[in-house]
Amino acid sequence: MDIVTGQQREQPITIAADATAQGAPNSRFVPSHNKQRAALLLTRTRDPGGAEHKTLFAAFAVTNETDDPTSHGWIIAFDVDAFRQTAAWCTSSHGQGCGIWQGGAGIAQDDAGDLYVMTGNYGIEVPPPAGDLPESIVKLHYTPPPAANAPGGLDAVAWFTPFRDSDRNPNGDDDFQDYDLGSAGPLAIPGMGLVVGAGKDGVLYVLDQDSALFGQGSNFAVLKQEPIFYTYFPGFGIDASLVHNLDHLYDGKTHHLHGGSVFWQSPKHGPMLFCWGENEHLRAWTVDPSGTVTFFAKSAETASAGAGGRGGMPGGMLALSSNGGQPNTGIIWALAPISGDANKFVVPGILRAYDAENLDPVPNTDGTPRLKLLWDSTHIPGNNFDHCKFCPPVIANGQVFAPTYDGRIDVYGLVGVAPGPIPTNARPTHLAKKLQKEP
Repeated sequence: MDIVTGQQREQPITIAADATAQGAPNSRFVPSHNKQRAALLLTRTRDPGGAEHKTLFAAFAVTNETDDPTSHGWIIAFDVDAFRQTAAWCTSSHGQGCGIWQGGAGIAQDDAGDLYVMTGNYGIEVPPPAGDLPESIVKLHYTPPPAANAPGGLDAVAWFTPFRDSDRNPNGDDDFQDYDLGSAGPLAIPGMGLVVGAGKDGVLYVLDQDSALFGQGSNFAVLKQEPIFYTYFPGFGIDASLVHNLDHLYDGKTHHLHGGSVFWQSPKHGPMLFCWGENEHLRAWTVDPSGTVTFFAKSAETASAGAGGRGGMPGGMLALSSNGGQPNTGIIWALAPISGDANKFVVPGILRAYDAENLDPVPNTDGTPRLKLLWDSTHIPGNNFDHCKFCPPVIANGQVFAPTYDGRIDVYGLVGVAPGPIPTNARPTHLAKKLQKEP
């Protein structure tokens, strides 16, 4: 579609794919059994002759995780310049399930152009045969078509599978056989050669982007550090590499990660990660060159605060803005439900802004360093909206775009400084001008 006129510029591509290249020609892409939930990846690739092509990758989840042998996860590649489909890869060519949904997060790409996704449930409680990759962080290599109208290739070259659904406990304080690793997307950290990913268990895995070091299997020795509890802290001495330690809600609440992590190269603290799991606080971490991820600070605020039972979904959806590498300009923006479960009900939402570098001088009540809250959308009188799950805020042209469940997008921007003292929720180096909702 033409972005200015809205007119159609190309005839639609009918997507059709099978897993013949993976030895399973009967595993076919069935549109009615797939959901395109993950964000799209638009990148540039070079063919064997050196010509550059805009290439779009779309990942697909499944509509039915169980009892449907025609449901598979897929990645489909399209040459945008030639406007044609060029390659496909199936997550479960010999089985079913393994959707790629990632809580709306997109396919990740490293500096070399290789791709990364995280898959979900297998759908059947049996060990997967070779080639099927449920509950896995998967690295894929795309081979552009060698000539016009020729097919390209998309192949899994490395993967890490921390657990199998069949090894999880379905009868505990939650159904842990429904704990998708792929509830969030992986992140290929630029310039560090690292891939990180965490899912519904709230456990972070750190891998080397090098395929030989990444491996093909479930060997925890390939990890850059032992798995860590990332979205919450269950207590000391709990080994996150032992699957039976994950089959328990330590405080009675779920702490799933949806969407994924945000990475930032902080001028003050170096490489940093930010995440916000269900029923938990926004958390900040530092990353050293060896791949060790260390807790830095957390917010005082909790997503779905006060929700009963196992709590509410989906946690906080994040984005970060800064004035390049200028110190004291980093802001973490977060959309989260104020209370309740946004998966089952329409619940009120809130947009918050946190200082990404400078801590609040007052620590949290548990003694941990506190991320400084700069502002939130409730400071605008009468400003209310319903939370739209899995949708992060977008920062562009000095404005913050917040999707809502009210059939609108709210736009926030800086306005002239109001007379009188600077509001207590603003700092001169960050939000010297009072943020106010625009029409």
